[in-house]
Amino acid sequence: AGEAPHWRFKLDHAQPITWEDGVRGPQHFDAAQMSDPVIRRADGSWLYMLPSVIDDIDMGVTKVLRGEDHVTNTAVQVQMFTALGATPPAFAHSALLTGAEGKLSKRLGSLGVRRVATVFVVLIGWLYQVPQLQGAGLALRTALGAPAWAGALLVAVVVLVSVIAGGMRSVTLVQAFQFWMKLAALAIPAIVIVMLWRSSQHGGTIPAAPPAEPASGGLLDGQSGSGAQLYGLYSLMVATFFGAMGLPHVIARFYTNPDGRSSRRATVGVLGLLGVFYLLPEIYGGLGRLYAPDLVHAGRADAVVLLLPGRLVPGLPGQVLTSLVVAGAFAAFLSTCSGLTLSVASVLSQDAFGGHVRGFRKASAVAVVVPLVFALLVGGTGVAVAHEVGLILSVAASTFCPLLVLGIWWRRLTPAGAAAGMLVGGGLALTALAVTLLRLGGRGWFGVLLAQPAAWSVPVAFLTMVGVSVATRSQVPAKAAVLVARLHIPETLTDSGADRSSQESDRSSQRRDRLSQGGRRSKTSLSGLFPAGALLPHRNRSERGDTEHRTDEPHPDRDGQEDVPRRLVRE
Repeated sequence: AGEAPHWRFKLDHAQPITWEDGVRGPQHFDAAQMSDPVIRRADGSWLYMLPSVIDDIDMGVTKVLRGEDHVTNTAVQVQMFTALGATPPAFAHSALLTGAEGKLSKRLGSLGVRRVATVFVVLIGWLYQVPQLQGAGLALRTALGAPAWAGALLVAVVVLVSVIAGGMRSVTLVQAFQFWMKLAALAIPAIVIVMLWRSSQHGGTIPAAPPAEPASGGLLDGQSGSGAQLYGLYSLMVATFFGAMGLPHVIARFYTNPDGRSSRRATVGVLGLLGVFYLLPEIYGGLGRLYAPDLVHAGRADAVVLLLPGRLVPGLPGQVLTSLVVAGAFAAFLSTCSGLTLSVASVLSQDAFGGHVRGFRKASAVAVVVPLVFALLVGGTGVAVAHEVGLILSVAASTFCPLLVLGIWWRRLTPAGAAAGMLVGGGLALTALAVTLLRLGGRGWFGVLLAQPAAWSVPVAFLTMVGVSVATRSQVPAKAAVLVARLHIPETLTDSGADRSSQESDRSSQRRDRLSQGGRRSKTSLSGLFPAGALLPHRNRSERGDTEHRTDEPHPDRDGQEDVPRRLVRE
């Protein structure tokens, strides 16, 4: 459609990748689980991967020492060396620079913040899978009469196999297919029942609604006169709007785009598609109150979407429409659980299982089994699945929403403020969730506030982050203003157009320009080409305003000349 394409390097997915690392020992990567990396943006600028390989071949590099965060880059670059007919250099990956607390976080330079964020990523990922698994059990029980655990187990097994066998690449393709499948499967019955409703407004016939039973004592029932229902509505809106930005599988998707422009465009497109999709619950909910009030008042509101088509369309056509709804529901459960499992497994594999492929597979099993067990244990609490989703979104909204908003827009955020805000906001939301699931809140305003906590837990989290940051203003990370500015300045003006996710500059074009002036360089004359000290180890990167140590990144020359990489080259 007239858009310039970006270019990827096509990996040989059938060829395992192995090398002997000078620090970590034997390394093994399954290329089938790796995505083809973007090497050139749509604007024609190059990313780090391929130029670095070409640069190494041109310079005759034989040994490379860099941080362990480049291990996955090395797996890709090994195939690039081979594709260019060159022998890969000997790689060694050392541990990253750490502070007094350990490995540093990027924005705030604190292991404590990193640990708190990691814990909440795992907790939210696990908790958000629970209503998905419960919904799968409800759908299968409603459609086939199977026990509730069968649907949850089925989804868990399918998700585990797809994540372990395919990784990010497979999950991305599956999620794209499942979105259009669930959109079509839920939209077709919705269109049919809307047409039936419209015909009934002009003299058509439609099955009469069953009589509604008395209210069953829901958490907000009987509170309409006191404004509790209105509070619950607005609190749920806060949880939904702000919680979505804190869901791990949503945040992770920003890293699957080749550059910031693509990421922003994908975000707008996804929000538009979600807006279309979220019209469907309004249709089912509104018509469900008209034609299935007995389900709503009997506490079976979760089954309205599944049973409504069959009530309005009798016989075989109704069964077909019901089957479509069940298929769309399962597509939604599988898609969401796949993304959450991938996000949680990625965190666990890096922090607890060694960061290799075998560790990722173990982490994937843990990421699926824990929420499965929890879903089976809490299935009899009587809290609606939709209500559970709102409670878990409240946790995300009370932790990562303030962290992301203040981290991106407020340069005075401190590590202590960030950690305190997440702990206070997340702790309050988790407490409300536990009290609600255990039915300990009662039916007064106290119970209402705990049943929908986002309206007060999110402001408390924001105020805590701001208050503690102001109280610890002396702990604002060095160069915080620079890092915040980089998030808002156009990419073409930062790091020579470098991609923010990799933060690696395109060094090869500059270096080749320098070579063209002096002719081809000898592999044994490095001391005459670089200023004194150019090949010495880096200083602590915190002195330069960054928070991670990458020994492969450019080192600024003392006389202001072009960057030179720290490489160990045989003289």
